[in-house]
Amino acid sequence: MADFIHADLRGSRFERVDLSGAQLRAVDLSGARFRGVDLSGAVMRGVELVDADIHGEILDLTINGIDIGPLVEAELDRRYPDRAKMRPADPAGFRQAWDLLSGLSTALVLLPPGTVTLGTQSGADASAVAVDAPAPYAGMRCGMMKR
Repeated sequence: MADFIHADLRGSRFERVDLSGAQLRAVDLSGARFRGVDLSGAVMRGVELVDADIHGEILDLTINGIDIGPLVEAELDRRYPDRAKMRPADPAGFRQAWDLLSGLSTALVLLPPGTVTLGTQSGADASAVAVDAPAPYAGMRCGMMKR
């Protein structure tokens, strides 16, 4: 195991690196970008999180003693009412979700040229394509598609 104490690693790139169980103390990660990073079980104390932008699967996230996962889900459902229909609990709900998805796929095909932007993200896996779709489609978890 390597120790980096008072090391200047500014601008370093870590790709496909296993840092599980690592301890970071008095570390400056300002301006760092995390993509495809698993932070499951991470514990952060004395953290400054200012002007942060987080996109991803958020479950059981506690901030200052408050589980914010349900708050995020509720806000996304408020912004995109059809989103809640993607969690059906019975056969009728599955049929409704299927109809909604069918309608969305048809609507995306019929959008005017230039409305949906497809392009690989810099540094992304070559098989991943980013989709920049207009609301209400943006809230339907179609942010990444496989080619």
